[in-house]
Amino acid sequence: DDQLIINGWSEGPARNYTAEIEVEDGSHKVVVEYFEGVGTALISLNVGYQGPAVTLPPAARINGPTRGLVGEQLTYDGTSSRAAEGSEIVNYQWTFSDGAVSTGDRVTHVYAQPGVYNVTLVVVDDAGLSGSSTIQVRIDPAEPAATPTPTETPTPAVTVPPAPVPGFTIAPEQRAAGQPVQFDASQTVASAPIVNYVWDFGDGTTGQGVQTEHVFATAGTYQVTLQVTDENGQSAASTVPVLIGAAGAAPTAEPTVEPTAEAEPTAEAEPTAEAEPTTPAEDGAQPTAPAEGEATPTPAS
Repeated sequence: DDQLIINGWSEGPARNYTAEIEVEDGSHKVVVEYFEGVGTALISLNVGYQGPAVTLPPAARINGPTRGLVGEQLTYDGTSSRAAEGSEIVNYQWTFSDGAVSTGDRVTHVYAQPGVYNVTLVVVDDAGLSGSSTIQVRIDPAEPAATPTPTETPTPAVTVPPAPVPGFTIAPEQRAAGQPVQFDASQTVASAPIVNYVWDFGDGTTGQGVQTEHVFATAGTYQVTLQVTDENGQSAASTVPVLIGAAGAAPTAEPTVEPTAEAEPTAEAEPTAEAEPTTPAEDGAQPTAPAEGEATPTPAS
């Protein structure tokens, strides 16, 4: 480097010269110049370097899973990290590339979203030197929870009450056009209270109520229908013919309508022919046999 280190001369078979100099980092050239007067001279040059002791930084090591699920707790261990001889690790710093940080030689972390993340550990020793290590972890979506099999609930048996049976009476027994006729449905049989009585008198008019009255304008036979409905919504109807005589006439009376699903009118009885007495036989004549349906007289004693 064109810098004089030793400048000296001495006689004798051998001489050792030692010199020290501080130089900067890099390459340097050392030149030895000598003068040989008589004989052959042997020159040897030994160059040595002596600097401050070099301290290596700590080495970070991560042990932990590289795959996981969203919501799963993952554990990472940095206790296998090592510091240089004579030093010790005093700080462990973790980052998980999702914004979370943690400290300590062993940590846990939970990822909230799927993806690929970097887990980085930085260790610092007591000399302030640091080293780092990074691994990648893949986070998959969490497995859906199993849907429990629904338990079938037995359907309770539903008891349906019987439908009502309508029945009604008619008064008076002798009915004529232009005269009021009373209808009474008190004989209706029902397992639940009746909430509606509807009458159809067969002449285009209707009525309501358990008891009602109606005037038929003309003589004839009318199909009178009573429909009843109970509080359960069940309904039933009964229809009977009603004979209305001409005004001022006395029609044949009709029987009371019993509570049945469909009432039928009662047939009227036919009159029976009366037997007529036979004519007595003449003297000596045989009596004539009575005709069919005639009464036979009893002979005198």
